[in-house]
Amino acid sequence: MGLKVASKGIDILMEKPLAPTIEECRTLIDFCNNRGVKLLVGHHRRFNPYIVASKAHISKVGEIMAVQGCWTSRKPDSYSKEKPWRSSKKKKKDRIYF
Repeated sequence: MGLKVASKGIDILMEKPLAPTIEECRTLIDFCNNRGVKLLVGHHRRFNPYIVASKAHISKVGEIMAVQGCWTSRKPDSYSKEKPWRSSKKKKKDRIYF
């Protein structure tokens, strides 16, 4: 899907993983680079204060064998009010929604 979008010259914000294999990821990255298409991988929680704190605490535990968890959070009402497109269901020609 990423190659199809990039072939139209549309910049991409893609959630991870980019592709099933490293080779396919590299193909997509090279394809975008060669055509001047911006490709951004979604890592939006990596620097969240809760994640940073969790990582610091987990590193003190030692070797982790397994983890089961669930992440839930609610965005404040201001999130959509500041940028109405974030909650808009109206489709735009320059965006593709998955």
